[in-house]
Amino acid sequence: MSPDDPNAPVALPTGATTAEDPSREPRPGPAIPGDAEPSGLRGLPGMVEPARVAGRAGDGVAVASGSPSRPAGEDVAGGAAPRAPRRATFAARFAAIVLDVIVLALAQVALAWTARAAVATAARMGTPLAAAAEIAEVLAATGAFVLPAVYFTVLHAGEGRTLGKHAMHLRVARPDGRPIGLGRSLLRWIGYEVSAIPLGLGFAMALGPRRRALHDLLADTVVLDSGPGERA
Repeated sequence: MSPDDPNAPVALPTGATTAEDPSREPRPGPAIPGDAEPSGLRGLPGMVEPARVAGRAGDGVAVASGSPSRPAGEDVAGGAAPRAPRRATFAARFAAIVLDVIVLALAQVALAWTARAAVATAARMGTPLAAAAEIAEVLAATGAFVLPAVYFTVLHAGEGRTLGKHAMHLRVARPDGRPIGLGRSLLRWIGYEVSAIPLGLGFAMALGPRRRALHDLLADTVVLDSGPGERA
């Protein structure tokens, strides 16, 4: 067919199409920002109304060029923002000390039973101990004082929590959140005795707005409620 033939197909540029060619799908045109668009472009093939793509301002729809909205209280990684520990209430501290007393009472019973069993075993072996009953009582009394001192001092110096505080999600720390260490933990245990002397009024000081008992003030410590999410 001759190039001058009027019936010859017209060569189009690459990527172009005609309106009469239904076999070619129109290419989408650029979206017009805002709600308004030129009246001459409305309804043309390939044009998409911007309101259907990006939404209207204030509708809560994230636009393509912006960052998706993030709910309040979430960090960059998408998880919940960590909650800062608050000071424990008097009720939570009281429940923790009750649990600790139960643990220590069971340990004291076990210690006393072991002491008496050792004395009885020595007697059965033909080497009875003199004043066996008195020895058992001394061992039990020594354990009643030494066991709580070791229990509270060592556990507070380590993780900052006894078994009772662990159950109540409490932790003993410095006012800035640091661990209290062995020396401060021993001072806090001595403060327990001071708090108990005036009818336990030193413990009742934790009812105040600062939520610090007398032994907390002596050792410069606080009891924090870290919640069940904190790892021990």
